Amino acid sequence: MKILLIEDNKLTATVLKTALMGQKYAVEIVADGEIGLQLAETEKYDLILLDVELPKVNGITLCRQLRQQGHKTPILMLTAKDKSQDRVIGLEAGADDYVVKPYDMPELIARIRSLLRRAKSHLPTVLSWENLQLNSETKEVRYGDKIVRLTRKQYKILQLFLENPQHMLSRSQILDKICSAEEFPGEEAVTNQIKDLRQKLKSAGMTADMIETVYGLGYRLKPEPKHVLHNESQKTVESVVRTDENKSQANVWAVIAAMRKEFEQEELPEQLMLFQKVLIALLSDSLDVELKLQAQASAHELVGSLGSFGLTDASQRARVVEKLLETETQKSQADTAQKLSELIEALKQIKLEGPTETTLTTISKLSSLFKTIIISENLTQAKQIEMEAVAFGLQVEVATSLAAAREAMAQNVPELVLIDLQDSRLLQEVGDLSQLTDETQQGVTFLTELKIKHPQTQVVVMSASVQLKQRVEFARLGGFTFLQKPFSKEQLHLAINRTLKLTPDKKAKVMAVDDDTYVLASLRHLLSPQGIEVITLSNPQKFWEVLEVTTPDLLILDLIMPGFNGIELCQTVRNDLRWVGLPILFLSANRDAQTVQQAFSAGADDFLHKPILESELINRVLNRLKRTVTNDTLTNDK
Repeated sequence: MKILLIEDNKLTATVLKTALMGQKYAVEIVADGEIGLQLAETEKYDLILLDVELPKVNGITLCRQLRQQGHKTPILMLTAKDKSQDRVIGLEAGADDYVVKPYDMPELIARIRSLLRRAKSHLPTVLSWENLQLNSETKEVRYGDKIVRLTRKQYKILQLFLENPQHMLSRSQILDKICSAEEFPGEEAVTNQIKDLRQKLKSAGMTADMIETVYGLGYRLKPEPKHVLHNESQKTVESVVRTDENKSQANVWAVIAAMRKEFEQEELPEQLMLFQKVLIALLSDSLDVELKLQAQASAHELVGSLGSFGLTDASQRARVVEKLLETETQKSQADTAQKLSELIEALKQIKLEGPTETTLTTISKLSSLFKTIIISENLTQAKQIEMEAVAFGLQVEVATSLAAAREAMAQNVPELVLIDLQDSRLLQEVGDLSQLTDETQQGVTFLTELKIKHPQTQVVVMSASVQLKQRVEFARLGGFTFLQKPFSKEQLHLAINRTLKLTPDKKAKVMAVDDDTYVLASLRHLLSPQGIEVITLSNPQKFWEVLEVTTPDLLILDLIMPGFNGIELCQTVRNDLRWVGLPILFLSANRDAQTVQQAFSAGADDFLHKPILESELINRVLNRLKRTVTNDTLTNDK
């Protein structure tokens, strides 16, 4: 994957490039917008990371020009401009995502991975599931050699599921997609259409039911049957697939730590000295425009530099310095001098605090320390698990046999093993391990020797059927977690979290306010498996009472509700000093740019659109909660 980084802050660009190279991305740095635009127009990149304030051509203009020329490359804007209108302008110019400095490095890398995955999965002309094919150009649907004749609405429903395999779709959402503005059918119309669609597919020869009914929530596309292999080469693969062959992440972060030390010893003192000159000029009433502008530019650069090293509090102080100098007037010089003096003293304490390990520890845990082996004869399923584990930040190898697993472990002992006991082949339904067949005993022997040779290695056993006595036998060995098949991505993430003890001890609380009870049930269904306590409220009139009693770590608000709308509730929360730092996430079907801007102006931290993309919602919530829990821990430590 090739990334173009257009950033004029040399230190920020170098730190980010080092981190991304550690994640096996090739990164090219450009320091001004004009050259960046030329490269983006002529070279092929998988992603563009773009600062807003650039020399020659600013990021907004660059992004708008690329989109007007028809370039589809994903663009992530990375900037210190934190006002809500700046975010809206950036997104309207064509950016796919907008991240404000200081950023959390793990979250930034997760967003980059998400954009790259989306770009990689552009919808093909022909959509398929098992032996079913839908050609979006010819509007033809076939099952094998048979043409399946569908009505216009049935075709739209089938296309909707095939294009959104990860989505939970409610009846109202489906109606919005298949009906015109003049039609007003009830939700039962969706049930009837899906029933008829299933019948037509069955008549064409399809034996599997591809559409899953999730009672109380809606419908979603089931995973394809395991026996379907679109790539013939998958049938004969018997090897270990290595997915990360780069240098040790520990070395990458050691380089970044050394860069930070150099920054603290050389560049930071120079910038603080400049602020000190401004302070002296303010006190002597001799601040000239040139010195003021130089200090503003230095403060703006410092926001990004400090944020790159995970020094969030210090970065926020530098932002206050920048805004303080922007709003300074002749009348406010005394007040400005007093505040500037306090901020300079606070920034000087960075050295005394010692190096911050939060960002480095988080990423090194996820990307370097936890080496993982997935053992499964079903390569299709193994690849799906591998994708989730890699997205989670683990280094993964896939072994399609116990022999391949032993070979891999001889070279590199993993911290985590996920073993798929396919169709209970390795664990038959018997009570005593001594009675197992030779074939089954191989799997048991492997797990037993694993715990004897490598007692620190954690094991997740994935199986559709594991008897109680077998669980007890493995519990005696220690270090085993059982994951019942079939399982969801969220359950897999939770198993990894708990097994590797990545989940914080404090159980996070999320309060969700929405007058749609189906949405509330869906949020509880998605977030509860992540170890999150979900408090739901369908009546906005009781909002304040529930807020004060539950004291949540994050708030999810719908936009349009009876009585009080989400923006009014958000403004009310932000007006109370006790809740100023509470993360607020809007979840709405409204995509109007002005409405989104109003939400951010009211104090929103994030805005997601319905229908809910499960993985995106979970990642956004978890990332917000990580920062909240970390900040609470730091506050308590002090």
